[in-house]
Amino acid sequence: ADADADADADADADADADVDVAGTYEGTWTLELSTDIGGDVCEGPVTVTVSPGEEPEAMLDAECSFPAGAWVDSLISLGMVDSLGPYGGEVEGALDGTSSVSGVLEVDLTGGESLAIPWSADFGPGGTLSGSLEGEESVDVGPITLDIGYEVELTATKVD
Repeated sequence: ADADADADADADADADADVDVAGTYEGTWTLELSTDIGGDVCEGPVTVTVSPGEEPEAMLDAECSFPAGAWVDSLISLGMVDSLGPYGGEVEGALDGTSSVSGVLEVDLTGGESLAIPWSADFGPGGTLSGSLEGEESVDVGPITLDIGYEVELTATKVD
């Protein structure tokens, strides 16, 4: 029985080693912010380019905008936030073998201190890339320091 289990483990390892994650993945990402004084959701397109063995091995291009009339919009009139967006941009990421890709996206809401939003996504069947994470960060916004909770979701499909 051990010989069969070892053979199965070897076959699984060989199958995993042959996964080709290189390419361009396109989809959407969502950034949900929450604070003691309100919250909002920023959504937009994302493109992740994966190039194993290159420098960098991954590039993430993500932008999102907050909706008009929502919480972030109310902060503009108070001078606490500069605009509804777009927020995000292009950042380098790291590749973890054939299992995942990750990095940090700076979101500058105030024209000053940025939120450092980590992102991570796992490669899945059929050329998919998806991930979600949450965290909290304190940011100086005008005259106050705001504790901002965030949740990030990313879903993309290999297009090339």
